[in-house]
Amino acid sequence: MPDALSIPRLPAYPSTSARKSLSPTQLSTLTSTISTALSTVLALPPAKLDSPSALSFVASYAKDTALVDLQSLIWPSTSAPAPSEIQNQIHKRTLRLAHRLAPRLGLPTLLDLSLAYALSSQLRAVFSSAYEANPGLVSTLETDFVPALTRLLTPSQGLYAARKATQCALSFLRSSPPEFKRCFAHSQVFVLALAHLYDQGLAGIALSYGGLSVQRGSGKPDDWEPIWVQTKLAVVDTFHLLIRVLLDDLASARGAALAVESERTFGVVFALLEIPASSSSGTTPFLDRPLLADYQATYSLSTTLSKALSKEDARVDVLESALSSLAPASNSRKRDPGALKILLGSGVPPGVDARSSSKGKERATERGPSPEAHDPDIDLKLTQILDILPDTSPSYARALLKYPTYAGDPENVIGALLEGSAPLPDSVELTLEGGGGGGGEGGEIGGWGGGNGADEALAIVAERRNVFDEVEMDLGSVRVGKKREDASTALRDRAAIAALKADILRRAEAISDEEDEEDQTRNALAYDSDEELIKVKVKVSGDGEQSDESGSDAEGGDEDPEPGKARDVETVLELAYIADPALFARDAQTRRGAGREGLRKQTGWDDNQIEGWGIMLERNSSFSTFADTPPTAEERQNSPEARVRGQPARSYPFCGLLK
Repeated sequence: MPDALSIPRLPAYPSTSARKSLSPTQLSTLTSTISTALSTVLALPPAKLDSPSALSFVASYAKDTALVDLQSLIWPSTSAPAPSEIQNQIHKRTLRLAHRLAPRLGLPTLLDLSLAYALSSQLRAVFSSAYEANPGLVSTLETDFVPALTRLLTPSQGLYAARKATQCALSFLRSSPPEFKRCFAHSQVFVLALAHLYDQGLAGIALSYGGLSVQRGSGKPDDWEPIWVQTKLAVVDTFHLLIRVLLDDLASARGAALAVESERTFGVVFALLEIPASSSSGTTPFLDRPLLADYQATYSLSTTLSKALSKEDARVDVLESALSSLAPASNSRKRDPGALKILLGSGVPPGVDARSSSKGKERATERGPSPEAHDPDIDLKLTQILDILPDTSPSYARALLKYPTYAGDPENVIGALLEGSAPLPDSVELTLEGGGGGGGEGGEIGGWGGGNGADEALAIVAERRNVFDEVEMDLGSVRVGKKREDASTALRDRAAIAALKADILRRAEAISDEEDEEDQTRNALAYDSDEELIKVKVKVSGDGEQSDESGSDAEGGDEDPEPGKARDVETVLELAYIADPALFARDAQTRRGAGREGLRKQTGWDDNQIEGWGIMLERNSSFSTFADTPPTAEERQNSPEARVRGQPARSYPFCGLLK
């Protein structure tokens, strides 16, 4: 008992009317609770899964969603909010739960799931699992489901009921395995019910409404007319699925089974040919033509049957001539869309916003009309795809129809989009631009080569326009191939090269002469010994004394200078720096000190000159050796000649700067 209580249970999914009575907060809490419960149940092992409650939840959710989808076929809601992320999670998790419970699902739940998950490729796996676990579903289909659906296809039910019934049949067949489809295809009663509804039934319904706008010649269609055309398209798509099953069985049959399948196929087609035409029969596609006529014009049934059936059977020729007479081939590539104009409107496929600004109209005028915009063959296939997958880009779906892999078959395109195996838009576009666009089966399904759009794109790429297109080219300066030169041209080139070399050498010699002059000037300012330094007379600007070059110094160099100028300025500074480098510090206290005052009196320099000399001396690497050996007391007292006597000659690079 405790184990049973610990197993989570899923209650039935609340209906749409019940959810509408809740406040937004309550609805948000409810959806969160359901999503969490589904996640918990999906994590359970099969042994602990409460199948009855889970089955009840899946059945109630599928039924409620299917009812909403069927109602939207008649009254589409343009103001309904988009489903939230939690609602999308519930939708996906319910499908996963249905896959786990597939062996126990019944036909009503499978039908609801086909409507609720019409755009999901995973639903086929659910149907296949249900059939493998319970093959008895086939007998239930034959005895109960197919007859019930056949009764719903009677015209007396009304337009809305016919629209919903055809959608149920189409959605169920799309997700069904071949065993389920054969139950419908082998039932001539069901196939004939489709044909009667398509021809006489919908014609009578249109007459009761007062006729279509295409027949009346009025511009704007009534609200019921798109539903009427969509019902016809659903019948054509359903019939196409049944024919495909018959042809697949015929192709795989061998021996006696081949004869049985041939008889069955002939029986269905000839039964359709024997249906009497209605009083309003005409030649307008999808309006007043029988089912076989429109199917022949769309899918070229005569060509397909001639390939599948044996040529030795005389009935093949009769069948081909009968089908060809229903929809004679047109020499024009553009075909009359007929009643599809109601869905196509002004040439814009369903799902495309026809509103455009003036700029868009100007661009469309400049580019010219697209050859695909009003092609009824493409529009017909495109309408079938967008009717099932309304969120698909019309341009992408149109390109897939022309893609060689799908051969213009909308069923193949829809299957690829549902399974996620369709190529990317860029890949499709590149393939079509490269000339890979293909037509349909036997060259008659659609008949689109993709040449116009691809040629236009290739022409734009090959043109390679740029900003220099308007500039006139001087053709006289254009040379084709290698440059051809004679002997005189080569000699002129050599003379130019020789002149260039001479000019380079001349400039190099001029630079070398300038460097030599700079070296001589630099050597003249440098002194090789202290004896030459003693003879240099240092002139300090701003000392208040002016020396006359024609004075006694110029006339008699042996005379002693004045007492204040006898000692060399730089020698005094060097001795002072060796004794106390702090005298050259750049601060106010040092400038006011007695040592600095003595230096100013001995040299006649101001503080800036003394401090600058100290900075330059510290940067001079050659002074480091001299500074490491302080002078003796005798050297300090004696003259500079006596101080340097007996020592190697030293040069003072600052002497030239102080002159």
